[in-house]
Amino acid sequence: MKILILVNSIRKLDFMGNHVLFANGFLQRGWDVYYGHVNSISTANYKVFCDIAPVVEIIQSNSIDVEIRHECIEKFDLVWVMNQPHPSLEKEVWQILWMLSQRCTFVNSVESMLFLNNKNNLGQIIPLEHLVESYASNDFEYLWSIYQSRINERWIVKPPNGGCGSDVFLLEPGQSNSRAILQSMTGNSVSKLEMGEFNLIGLQNKYCILQRYATSVNEGEKRVILAGGAIIAQHGRRSAPGDHRSNLTLGGELVSASLTKDESQLCLRLAQNFLNYGIRFAGIDMSYPYVLEVNIVNPGGLYDVLSLTGIDYTSIAIDNILSTCGHSLADGLS
Repeated sequence: MKILILVNSIRKLDFMGNHVLFANGFLQRGWDVYYGHVNSISTANYKVFCDIAPVVEIIQSNSIDVEIRHECIEKFDLVWVMNQPHPSLEKEVWQILWMLSQRCTFVNSVESMLFLNNKNNLGQIIPLEHLVESYASNDFEYLWSIYQSRINERWIVKPPNGGCGSDVFLLEPGQSNSRAILQSMTGNSVSKLEMGEFNLIGLQNKYCILQRYATSVNEGEKRVILAGGAIIAQHGRRSAPGDHRSNLTLGGELVSASLTKDESQLCLRLAQNFLNYGIRFAGIDMSYPYVLEVNIVNPGGLYDVLSLTGIDYTSIAIDNILSTCGHSLADGLS
């Protein structure tokens, strides 16, 4: 069996993440493992090619010395996209990857990575009773009118397609910066058009999310890893002192966590529903009763659980993923 793991750099990997954990996991069960550079995707007479390199031994650092070749990638048994394409290339790369996905099995469907790995469409895959009240728009006046009508409430403002806590702002009641933040997050179109001709600078609007602040977040969040319709592992995280964001990359605290009965039932329900959208591996950020985010392309969590507990759940995740990929791939279970 052969797996292609698409990343944004073949020679420099995310050692404390899925790049290495899953490459080693598939190697240990006897698979042929290759890395591919997601931004090098090309076609020749509608056959899909990519820069790829074989992984011949267990990876023990974030840097590997390999020979990279541009080859056809249509004979792989499994393809796993672990990094999104560069913004300047993303439309064409996703289009070509979709064509490839009609010929090869993907861990997560291209449709799910493109349309559901964001904050706009959470209502499609998460029950509304488990979502915080949210509004998405590129119109400052629309979002500002909502904020003003409930000015004594706390709100979160964030980009629909951002990640790792970037540009996530907390609007406190009476905060003088609230208007400026909303204007900035929707593109500052009024100010920019005042300084420049529309015909010269064009549309300046940007989308942002205005979301009611969930007080349950004060108690922390849980990252839950789902694979093949089942719960694999979870950990907790708390915000750093003086910050409303709990992202580990921004100083959030990693803590052990267990799931309550209600949380387990919700996560299992979501994991099963995700399979209907071709999502075999995902991480959700939860502050019960709310699901705050769904991460599909490259959700962290397994390495964090390993560092907390000493238990590596990678093999279990692989078993669950393969069990939902059809009989031929299920034969690759250890």
